[in-house]
Amino acid sequence: MLKKITYAFGALTLLFGLWGFYDRFAFGHQDANYGSYVVWGLWVAMYLFFAGIAAGGFMIATLDLLFDIPAFKGTGKIALWGALVSLAAALLSIWLDLGHLERIWKVYLQGNPSSLLFQMVWGYTLFGLLTLAALILEIRKPGSRALKIIMWIGLPLSLFISGAVGALLGVNASRPFWHIGLFPVQFPVFSLASGAAMMLVALGLFGSRDDPHRPQQLWTLSLMTVILMVVKLYFIWADYSQSMYGNVPMNVEAIRQILFGQYWWAFWIAQLLI
Repeated sequence: MLKKITYAFGALTLLFGLWGFYDRFAFGHQDANYGSYVVWGLWVAMYLFFAGIAAGGFMIATLDLLFDIPAFKGTGKIALWGALVSLAAALLSIWLDLGHLERIWKVYLQGNPSSLLFQMVWGYTLFGLLTLAALILEIRKPGSRALKIIMWIGLPLSLFISGAVGALLGVNASRPFWHIGLFPVQFPVFSLASGAAMMLVALGLFGSRDDPHRPQQLWTLSLMTVILMVVKLYFIWADYSQSMYGNVPMNVEAIRQILFGQYWWAFWIAQLLI
């Protein structure tokens, strides 16, 4: 019954999302409501969310396919599939944010190798190819040496693409609130938390109930998700308290806007409560 409800909810959200596609292609960025506070549209937020799940899903897959942890036996294929689908959703979301969608090829052929954005684009491309190759090998030749090599290469790459997002925002000197060394370090932690949560949902709803490892897997993933969420709260407290006590006017105003401004609900309800 729960699976049917999940499928029905997914179908409804897909239909609702089709309206978003129409709005994007018919009216462009007109309805994004940009301003000094909302500097990007929802596409960028969804890109960050799905890219984090993709990197975290790959990290979780290494527990089975690289480190051979018995409790996670059989979960690698699901984690890789979740990572691949999430990566596709992330890249589609950021593609929709581009002003000229047809110019995506310029990043590959006319990019600046020293640019973080250039490195991220190629990083995502390589990560996607490695994830696809690992999934194919896990299906056709599970436990092969080639699969181990791919997982070894993919693990540091997943850390890079998750941390690079924070680095891209953190080097923006015009926004002191982001311009801190701690900012990029947070994103791999967030990615791992998202990957653990994704696997918790996937195994909880669609995992085999006959699998003897399932109870331990669900317990471990639940504990991992809760612990990483606590770590995330610690990062938020560290960022906000440092900015407030540092008394840098731009930082203080940014935090006040987040906590008590027009979009206070985005922090207190969407980020903390939900």
